[in-house]
Amino acid sequence: WLTLRASLPLEDRYVQRPDWESGKSNTGLGDIVIDPKMRLTRGDNGFPRVALLAGVRFPTGETDGVDNSHVAPLSDGSTDFMIGAALTHAELPVTAHACVTYWVNGERSSGTRADNVWVGLVTLETAIDESWNLLWEFKGIFSESDREYRRTYVAPGIQWNGERVSVGFSALVSASGVGGGGAARYDFDWAPYMRVYYRLF
Repeated sequence: WLTLRASLPLEDRYVQRPDWESGKSNTGLGDIVIDPKMRLTRGDNGFPRVALLAGVRFPTGETDGVDNSHVAPLSDGSTDFMIGAALTHAELPVTAHACVTYWVNGERSSGTRADNVWVGLVTLETAIDESWNLLWEFKGIFSESDREYRRTYVAPGIQWNGERVSVGFSALVSASGVGGGGAARYDFDWAPYMRVYYRLF
């Protein structure tokens, strides 16, 4: 009923401005997220499994940007906190996951504060064999205060499942981005990342 989870992103931040001849990108380790999940229901008799999530995003990515210019940093230097809920419904051959989380963003290294955001995630999981699954993830990020800010992503991936441990690899690809302001000034170009899950109970 309790799963410890960690996400380790390798991010590629990309910025393009009208007065630049070309865009600038920055690639490296981003902010590590630890977000344990607690199952509330087992999902018997055709009902979905229900779980609660809580998490922390640690500022492990560099904050200086390209050539120490503070353009396209891999982290804003803030420690952020998350709460959320998830539903899982298995209907062979596809298992569907839906998750909604709310992120309370801390103070950036620059002294400013990012807007809090809602994140929605839908994942379709298809078994290749007893240990390997294909993943298709669809992610949206929406600012709480800036109604015009939104980001959407598509993330194909693969996951290995052991008795207690699962390890997944995905590539988070930017699909669309609108708005900016206090929520975020930068967008992903692409971002491969690894997830590790350990089921305690």
